[in-house]
Amino acid sequence: VAAGIFAPKVISRFGARRTLVVSLLGQGLFIAALLGIDEGSWSVWLATAGVSVASMFHLGAIISYGVTVTSGVPDEEQGLATGLVTSTQQVGITIGIPLLGVLATTGTDLLAGTRTVLLIDAAVVLAAAALIAVGLRTRRNA
Repeated sequence: VAAGIFAPKVISRFGARRTLVVSLLGQGLFIAALLGIDEGSWSVWLATAGVSVASMFHLGAIISYGVTVTSGVPDEEQGLATGLVTSTQQVGITIGIPLLGVLATTGTDLLAGTRTVLLIDAAVVLAAAALIAVGLRTRRNA
């Protein structure tokens, strides 16, 4: 809820591209931080906090992604652009979650499988942040 309230304010102040990159970086780093959690008594609380903060960054990325993709689209095509954005997210969810679930549970050690999936997830999110940072650079007068 907090990310949904503050993301538009952050976007208006820093821009959608910066917000998208920073949100993905935050999400990736907090996912990667979950790799350090062991089987100790505080692990559930630390995992809950880490996932919660990563989720806030994730929502910031979703909102700024939508703004970035639909910026500059003519008014009569906004519905189409929003539909395409939503469709890509749904396809990613439909393929990504089951794939990561299979990878996590393929071996005999569930904790090791979960760590592998967290590592893959963090790497993909951080790579996306890097690609977006480079690919969506602001054009200078050409």
